[in-house]
This record gives sequence, C-alpha cells and structure tokens, in this order.
Amino acid sequence: MKKYWLICCLLGLSLPTWSQHSYDLQLVNPTVDCMAHQFCTTLQIRASLPNDTFSIGSHTIFLNYNINVLQNPSYQSLHFDNTDSCFLGMSVYMQPALGFDGNTGEINITTNMTIPNNGCPTVDDEWTDMGHLCFELLGNVTNTDVDLVFNPVYITINQNNEQPQHLQGQLIPLHFQPDCSDYNDDDGDGITNIEENTIGTNPNAADTDDDGLSDGQEWLNYETNPLSADSDNDNLGDWDEIITYQTNPNVADSDGDQLSDFEEIVTYQTNAIAADTDGDQLSDFAEVINYGSNPNLSDSDGDSLPDAQEIATNQQNINTDQDTFPNILDDDDDGDGILTIQEDTNQNGTLWDDDDDNDGTPDFLDPDAIGGISAVVLQKPSIFPNPTQAYLYVLLPATMPYYLELNNYFGQQVWSSNGAGNTKIDVRHLPNGLYQMTIVCPTTNNRWVQKIIVCGK
Repeated sequence: MKKYWLICCLLGLSLPTWSQHSYDLQLVNPTVDCMAHQFCTTLQIRASLPNDTFSIGSHTIFLNYNINVLQNPSYQSLHFDNTDSCFLGMSVYMQPALGFDGNTGEINITTNMTIPNNGCPTVDDEWTDMGHLCFELLGNVTNTDVDLVFNPVYITINQNNEQPQHLQGQLIPLHFQPDCSDYNDDDGDGITNIEENTIGTNPNAADTDDDGLSDGQEWLNYETNPLSADSDNDNLGDWDEIITYQTNPNVADSDGDQLSDFEEIVTYQTNAIAADTDGDQLSDFAEVINYGSNPNLSDSDGDSLPDAQEIATNQQNINTDQDTFPNILDDDDDGDGILTIQEDTNQNGTLWDDDDDNDGTPDFLDPDAIGGISAVVLQKPSIFPNPTQAYLYVLLPATMPYYLELNNYFGQQVWSSNGAGNTKIDVRHLPNGLYQMTIVCPTTNNRWVQKIIVCGK
C-alpha cells in the first residue's frame, strides 16, 4: 500500500476514498426475438442516495430465473470490465465470468479486480448499464413469467480496495411475460401464425384451400398457392397433379406440348408429362389438333405405316379411296378390301416396294393391284348409318364366322361379338365421339377397320 501511495504522489494522482455506500440493482428493457427464440434484458446499478458517488471493486451478481421459460444464459459486459482503464491507462478489472446451473435456475456474474483503483466508471445516482443478459427461450411461450429475481444472500459488491462490502439497497426484480403466440403454429401445418397472417391463409385451418395439401406443404415444399386448390388454373387440383399424376401444379401444360394437363389427362388420356405419348416423333398436340391421329398409338390406323411416316409422305392429307377417313386413319388406304398391312406382298416389312402391276404406285395405294397376302379377297362389309344416333347395322359379305369389335378413340373395347351374318348394334348408351369398328374373318384372313361416328346425344 505504501508503494501504491508513493506512485500516486509522484504522479500527482489523488488517493481513492474507501468507504461504504449503498447501491441499487435492477433489470430493465426486456426484449424478445421470437423467431430466434431469444430473451434479453439489461443489468443496471446506481447509488441509492441522491448525489452520492463511489467506485466499486470485485463484485458478484446472483440471480434466479424460470427454467421452464429460460435456458442457456449469456452475458455481454458494458462497464466494470477489462475494457475500462482507470489507473495509468490500465484496466483494473478482469473480464466478467458467467456461471449458471440449468437445473436450478441459478446464475452468477463475477468480476474480479486486479489492483485497487479510483473507480472506472464511478457509480452515481443515475442508472449505469453493467451489461446485457440474454437467454434462450424454450418454445413459443405465452403468458408465462420469466421471473428474474436477485438473490441478496450471494450478491457482493466490494469497495475499490476490496473491503468492506458496499451496502445493498433496492434489488428490483424483473417480472415479464414474453408473448410469442404469433409464432405458434396453432393448426400444425408447419407455418407460424404470423406467417399465415402475412400469406393470407387461415392460421386455424391446416389446409386453407381444402385441396388435400396442407398450407405448409404448399408454401414450403411445392411452392403452390395455398389459397387456391388449382394453382395453375388448368382444372386439375394441386393434390391430383402432385400425388396422382406427378404433373407440375404451377404450370398448366407440364410437358410444354400445347395441350393443357387437363386436356391430356381427361380429354385425350395422353401422358401429361410426355410431349409425345406414343413415341412416334409426333407431339400429342400435332396428332390431336393438326392431323387427327391417335396420340396414344404410333400407328393410328393399324396399317403398319407409322403415323410419322404417313405424315412425312403427305398421307395425312390424302384420302386414296375417297371414303370417310384420310389414309392416316384408314387401315385400307386404297379401299380394295385388302388391309394395308396385308399388302406387303414380299414380306420385307415395307409397303413402298410392293407394286405387283408395275404401274409405279405401291399396292397399298393401288386399288387395282393384284397382290396381297390374303388368299381370299372378300367384298368389304357394309356398315351404316355412319354417323349414327341409335343403331349400327353391319352387312357381312359371306356366311362364315366373323369377329366384330368396337373400340372408343382411346382403344378401349366397348362392344364385341362372334357370329355370322348381319348384325345390329345398339349404340344409344355410348357417348358421342369417334369409334373404330374392326371385323375379322379368320377363315379367309381378311380384316377390315372402319371409323364410326356416334352423335346421337
């Protein structure tokens, strides 16, 4: 102490005054960050008596907190620490140390002193911030008190010569109820109430638009509109597109073929995530809109000429036999009673090099050709009326066994019969549309296909 007194005298410094004073402590400015699950408050000190000023030495602040609300405390010192230089430009305090017990809710903040000092800063009758005390909030608490209370038994604030202790005045606790109810997820859809208020969804209904997908799934996972059951307005619900069809619920035409997902799935029964359902190098749109061919069959008329080949050779615009259907939809292109598929006389898999009468026209386009695979050529059956509203009559060319089959546009069988002679078919129960009649004579290996139009509804 004599050495310290001598240094002060040589440097012209005044000796510190060591005597007991009374202090107050309080916790103020509570702040809550519900998104970060954090609660903070500021620890303050002041002189209890008006116009009083004094300095402090080593000190320990001891508090209790509610472990049902708060956990994992941290402390950021603002004053009375190793950054305060009070003596010859040197710090007289060590860095404050934080200790806590998460099971009992006890916390202490201890700051030790290096040398006696004049006080830096001094404590007066105005509140001085000692530091920020922060905690982790357990869950989105509502209407539960944090209960930060000073424990006077263990609080010690020494004088700047480390003895005796200053006297305790008011120890003002903090009773505060954080309100994070907006950050709850009342309907359990994965989105907080405040987020739902921002989005416009109902925080009390997990599926606001009632499309089978929760608001959280739509907003966070699929990026669909949780306020609309059909985000892309293609007449297919978001749930159907995602779960049933695996189409894009945000794009009306998932495969970009110019047919909407609804048209493909409901109207044409094509693959809404493949622009060319039958893989014939013609897009579904081109087959349905441009050529009238079947987008589900690479050879719409079953004549062994792929649709793409018939289109490439301009057959989609040609009707060789001048019947109801162009060649691309006609399984007997030249109307000679021999199916196009049977006019590959040389059996090499192509129809273009079969020209039995050497007139330069392939047999399948030449009604007077003499070739063909069939050993017996029968007159083509007569099917009428076409279009029909109620009944369809089939006049068969000879009394021998026949197999008759009627399929809808998508290749689904709607009627079939085995027999001989003429046949009357009731089509009144069938929806309007395009159908295909197939007649096979097993005895002669003849096969006829004709398109039928039902339009009675």
